[in-house]
Amino acid sequence: MIGKKKMTIMPRNEVIENSFLFTINTALGIGTDFTINTRSGTYDYDVDWGDGNILINQTGDTTHTYSVDGIYQIEIRRVFDSYYY
Repeated sequence: MIGKKKMTIMPRNEVIENSFLFTINTALGIGTDFTINTRSGTYDYDVDWGDGNILINQTGDTTHTYSVDGIYQIEIRRVFDSYYY
């Protein structure tokens, strides 16, 4: 992760197997890059960055750059052993 981001884990209103949500605030003046860090384990996940960009079949770390500062809800779906930060 580049810099520190405010992150809040949010419960889902609907159940999607093997998924979780969290919210980041890039408007803290510390950059608009956000990295999903992984460690050893099994990963084959999709990530919805909350700004209209979706990546599928990710198997390791991935970084996204937001074009505008703001609050974004990120959703990770499918096989994701753990989040490392």
